[in-house]
Amino acid sequence: MKRSQSYYLKRVSACVEKLRSGENVNIETISIDTREGMKKVFNEYLEGLWLRIGDTAFNKIDYRNTTDYLFEQLEINT
Repeated sequence: MKRSQSYYLKRVSACVEKLRSGENVNIETISIDTREGMKKVFNEYLEGLWLRIGDTAFNKIDYRNTTDYLFEQLEINT
């Protein structure tokens, strides 16, 4: 990773929140290095989010679908 872990966690969080609000996130416009860093911290992001809001809220307020979609896009485009 070329940047700090915090940087990539913030990028993942920003993408998730944009997707949750109905905005489009074009993964291909994010540099390959950044996408790779985002993939490396993705599990940590999920764990922190899940611990913060809990399992029920994670599923009810659409984080599950959104994070699954984002991770899939990172996998396809990296």
